[in-house]
Amino acid sequence: MPHQPPARRSRLAWALLGLTVVLIVSTLVIAFTGGETWNQKFATIPVMIAFAVVGALVAARTGNRLGWLFLFAGMAGAVSLVVEAYAARVPAARLPGAAWAGWIFTIVLGLVGTLFFLVPLLFPDGRPPSRRWWPVVWAAIIAGSFRR
Repeated sequence: MPHQPPARRSRLAWALLGLTVVLIVSTLVIAFTGGETWNQKFATIPVMIAFAVVGALVAARTGNRLGWLFLFAGMAGAVSLVVEAYAARVPAARLPGAAWAGWIFTIVLGLVGTLFFLVPLLFPDGRPPSRRWWPVVWAAIIAGSFRR
């Protein structure tokens, strides 16, 4: 997304960060009103927020591909948290779409793993270190797409 005008790029980055925060707050509301207590899955919330904030800062200022990757990793992690909280809510059998939320969780979780794997591979400029690394990038993307 580096070809967008800086103002448009900045607005998009901050809007995606805002969406990530809304998803995380929704996760907390769904989980705590469903009777859950603070557990290990909520320990990932600071990681998702950190990835999204760093990604928004880098993407809004420079348009670097790695900033967008960070931002999408944080946002995908937030999506996985909210659908997991909804699918795992105590009266899940009576909630509309709880089974779909569980299915979406498994799909998005594979995407999150792929994004986190690609971050060190594409550091610092959003490209692999050499042309020989492109098969590894594509293998990671394909493996993350078919993981269920």
